[in-house]
Amino acid sequence: CLLLSSGGVPYLVVAVPAPPWGGAGGGAGGGGAPPPGRVGRTADAEHHRPTALFDTPSETGRSTMRTVRTALLTVAAAGLAVTALAPAPAAAAPAPAPAAPKFLSAAQLPASHTPWTAGPVRTGAPQEGSVCTAGIAPAAGTRYRDFRTELDTNARQTITVAATAARAEKLAADLHHALETCLDRMKEQDPGLEGEAFYHGRIGIEDGAHLHSIDTSHPEVGSTDIGLYSVGRDGRAVTVVEWGQMGELDGAPLEGFRKTTRTAVAKLY
Repeated sequence: CLLLSSGGVPYLVVAVPAPPWGGAGGGAGGGGAPPPGRVGRTADAEHHRPTALFDTPSETGRSTMRTVRTALLTVAAAGLAVTALAPAPAAAAPAPAPAAPKFLSAAQLPASHTPWTAGPVRTGAPQEGSVCTAGIAPAAGTRYRDFRTELDTNARQTITVAATAARAEKLAADLHHALETCLDRMKEQDPGLEGEAFYHGRIGIEDGAHLHSIDTSHPEVGSTDIGLYSVGRDGRAVTVVEWGQMGELDGAPLEGFRKTTRTAVAKLY
């Protein structure tokens, strides 16, 4: 027996002796030695070649394995490359802030004997005037603008943007109620005051508007004043428009003020 090595793989070589030759007569069935100078082998000797303890992979097998490993590495590398080159998902763009409601211009007020002049837009609730609606609209989210003429005619527009449409709806309802009850509250504060209040109906624009008038007088003083008021809403925005001058309801531009109210609500959004 011999322990050999090929390509780092050990194997055992086993030498199997041939069976004895035939008998003394040299026949096939004898047990004598083979003829001098000649080596004989039986069929068993032909089939007992050296046997390796461990199989050595063939060149073809090794080549196939190398090819498979190379293909796998190539696919993996390609996957990493695609992952690295794939663009990251873009972050969702923030929703744009809604535009602020727009105010009336001087030209959009009812016609007057002298031109209207528009003041600047101011932030917060008005500190003076607006007797009927003072203290109802919150200062936060409220802006206003005053208008005047060369005579005793003046006007004001106030806009409040509520946090939700539901809050704006409630605010509009509260302002509408304040206009309905304004004359009674004025008389409570000034017992000598006389006057009449009228509701001139709903205006079908956006979420609706309501038009009121209050005609007051002081008999002892001899003065009369007429005021036109409206409140309207579009979504979260609520606007109040006030117009006033010396005189009576007969001389007030009621239809012109109705048009102004429609325009004021339409310009909110």
